[in-house]
Amino acid sequence: MKRSRHRRLASMVLGAASFLTSPAPVASQTEGDKVVIEGYVREAGSGAPIAGRIIVNRPWLTPSGGRATRVGETIRTTTDGYYRLELERGQHVEFTAKGPEYPVYIGSRRFFAAVTAPRTQVDFELSPAVPLSGSLVDPAGRPVEGATIRIVYPDEPHPSGSGTEIGNKQTNLLGRFDLPYVKAIGRFVLEVTKPGYLPAFSGVLFGAGTPTQNLVVPVDLKRGATLRGVVLDQSGQPVQGASVRMARPTPVGPPELEHLSDAVRESKDRTVGASTDGTFSFTGLAAGPITLVALSRTNELRHQKLELTIASTEETRDVTIVLPRR
Repeated sequence: MKRSRHRRLASMVLGAASFLTSPAPVASQTEGDKVVIEGYVREAGSGAPIAGRIIVNRPWLTPSGGRATRVGETIRTTTDGYYRLELERGQHVEFTAKGPEYPVYIGSRRFFAAVTAPRTQVDFELSPAVPLSGSLVDPAGRPVEGATIRIVYPDEPHPSGSGTEIGNKQTNLLGRFDLPYVKAIGRFVLEVTKPGYLPAFSGVLFGAGTPTQNLVVPVDLKRGATLRGVVLDQSGQPVQGASVRMARPTPVGPPELEHLSDAVRESKDRTVGASTDGTFSFTGLAAGPITLVALSRTNELRHQKLELTIASTEETRDVTIVLPRR
């Protein structure tokens, strides 16, 4: 019987890759300059074998006289979770384990090395994904519709995961959201964004044993300021295709999430392109000092910097930036 989409929520996703010594895979032989990487894919905790797949990338496979290219392949594991990869000695390789019929990349860690040993064992332990669902409400308990939900893992040194894993789902008219694939390891918070508003964040939601269904998540979305403008040359003609960068000294949101959250990064540093009539706009801005830098696509015009201060988040400011000739 084919498993439903919801049953696939229990599919396994990569939690860790480690060198283990028992039980050892079947001994393998090397020929000449060939080396072997082999191991097992198992369920974290129970140790049950997973008939999944290994996605292999060889980033620096260089043909004779050619430039380096990225070569990928998929290796299926056996019913007891065993896999085997043969490659050239000293070749760099990176690979990721995935569960059966599970297309979503969820926080998978990659093993990456220049392999020289005749035989290397790398075992993977996959942890189950969990569904996350609930309602987004404002401080008065009213549903927040049309907001985009994204998951951020504050304990991870680098952002990871695909768009499906991290969310990017909108709330409906009742503020409801459903995220089917969530990495059930460590803590996460919800990043909430909505056009014209400042980014907002929930408290830490997940820990060991924390429920992940039918949550009621309060967030305080505040409307931001709007900055509109036009980029002209010295003759008063619009500069088509100009880029305008907005920068501010500090981000909006927790500073510790700046390297993980697009919303936090873009509240501090964001670039937009001017339309054919030279106009541009920034919305959802916090109050405070802002620096704008406009650049032309041609070398005939120099860039121009404009410094200003947004007095309040209710402000709508109009500006004109004139690019001088070189």
